[in-house]
Amino acid sequence: VRPGARTLLGEGHFMMTVDQGPDMDRYQGVTAIEGETLALCAEQYFAQSEQTPTRIRLAVGQSDTGEGPTWRAGGLLIQNIAGDETRGDTADAWVRAQALFETTGEDELIDPALPTATLLWRLFNEDGVRLIEEKPLRAFCRCSEDRITVVIQSFTDAEKAEMIEPDGKIHVTCEYCSRVYAMEPDAVA
Repeated sequence: VRPGARTLLGEGHFMMTVDQGPDMDRYQGVTAIEGETLALCAEQYFAQSEQTPTRIRLAVGQSDTGEGPTWRAGGLLIQNIAGDETRGDTADAWVRAQALFETTGEDELIDPALPTATLLWRLFNEDGVRLIEEKPLRAFCRCSEDRITVVIQSFTDAEKAEMIEPDGKIHVTCEYCSRVYAMEPDAVA
């Protein structure tokens, strides 16, 4: 039995950063850790913060394509689009989409021999499948010394004095990427 999110993470909050691309601002939402999987925590976020019915399935595991085992991760997210004059009522379509979504196995989400287009076609071919251009994922953080300097400058002189550590610098750790900035107090005066 695999431990769940609450067991691994404990009590606390689930924070989701939504980045919709270069033409839109990123935003963050925070909800309590509720559910025994990260997928359920994310579904809870969408239910509370976005008020959008959402289903998420996530998988991670090792696969071997002949070059040794590698870790893979995959996910599937569906959301109910509200009905309007053009679409009409979407309730039946949402029930159907969830039923098809439930047929997806974790093994399919991490199978290197199963292209995304094939999986989506298997699930939703009767409704038509339209794919947008794939973009490779890359891990990056937008933190920078300039941003950290602005944050530290927002504190009072007394507060900044309390931040100085024994080596004479102010240390700031980015909670997203874990990069540590060692700032000279004069640089943030």
